[in-house]
Order: sequence, then C-alpha cells, then structure tokens
Amino acid sequence: MRLLVSGATKTVERFQQHPHLGHLISPQAGNSMRWITSTGLPWAADNGAFSGFDAIAFERMLEKIQGRPGCLFVVCPDVVADAKATLDLFSTWQTRLQAQGLPVAYVAQDGQENLPLPWNQIHCLFLGGSTKFKLGRTAESLTRAARERGKLVHMGRVNSQKRMRLAKSWGCHSVDGTGYSRFPDQRLPSALNYLTQLERQYILL
Repeated sequence: MRLLVSGATKTVERFQQHPHLGHLISPQAGNSMRWITSTGLPWAADNGAFSGFDAIAFERMLEKIQGRPGCLFVVCPDVVADAKATLDLFSTWQTRLQAQGLPVAYVAQDGQENLPLPWNQIHCLFLGGSTKFKLGRTAESLTRAARERGKLVHMGRVNSQKRMRLAKSWGCHSVDGTGYSRFPDQRLPSALNYLTQLERQYILL
C-alpha cells in the first residue's frame, strides 16, 4: 500500500526510493510535473473538491499532466458526502478524462449504497465522503467489490496508523492524508516505517 503525498518536496526527495511512497497532485498546488516524474514514483491527481472545486484550475491541471508517465488515477470531480450529485458530475466529466487517456477514479460518497456505481467506466474506486461512511460497512463492501473487478482502491484522509491499518486490512492500494504534507519531517518517516511493518505482517499471514 502506498502513501500518496502532496508537496513536501525536500522530504519526499529523501525517501524517493521507498516502495510505499507516491505523489498526490491537486489543481491548487504548484506541482512541477517535471520533478514529479523525475523521482520515478507513481502519482495520482486529485480534483480539489474537498476544499472547493474549481473547474478552470482542474482543466489546467489536466493539460499539465497530459501524457506524463506514472499516473495511477485522476479523481473525477465529486461533491463531498453526496453520492447522487457526484454521480451526476461523473457523467459530465468522465468522457473528458477518458478522451485524454487518463485512468479515472470515482469517489464513493454517503448514499452510494442506494445508487449504481459505474464500474465499467472507472480504473479506481476512491473512498471519500464523511468519516462515518468512509469507515463503514458500505465502504468496506465496495472495496471488496472493486478488488473483485480488478480496480484500484484508494482511501482519502488517512492521517493515523489506525486508519492505515484499516485501509490495509480492507485491501486498499493507496491512501493519502494532509498531515504528511503539513508536517512532512515529523510525520512522513514514521508513516513509511509503519507501512513497511504492515506489509511484513501481511506477508507473514
């Protein structure tokens, strides 16, 4: 399982050979794609919806990442904690991302249990929504369904070892958390060490 980190350039450079590290870029961040691809680490692109979606900034980001190697997924625009509105947005943006040849991530939100999930149109399931939804039975069931279909699974807002352990136990392929970007020197080394320990535990099972 990889920890995808936004920014934290100097700290990421120190650990760029780590097998559990990756980049997360966003429309609002001034990420240098030349530097990101030079590290050789895989990366994913968020849409910035959690802090307020900006369609123009998102479009600029799409242009910047076009044709760049190493992309795990690009998060289709969503509405936090609203599965119906997210599904409506998906129908608007998915074809745009697909036309660029980008691997699309769909964000599961509160209420997803009552709606279809566009499995055939996505590469990755992103577990979003409220904390209650993201850590609940529906999210766990969706993770299992995604893996059965050969999809990647990413969990957002994972800022503790407890959540890392939960994400790993469900079979998530990657996680992210703002704490590792805000306090990279303090939090990133210990998080990567913990991911290494988790991996060893699951290998021994």
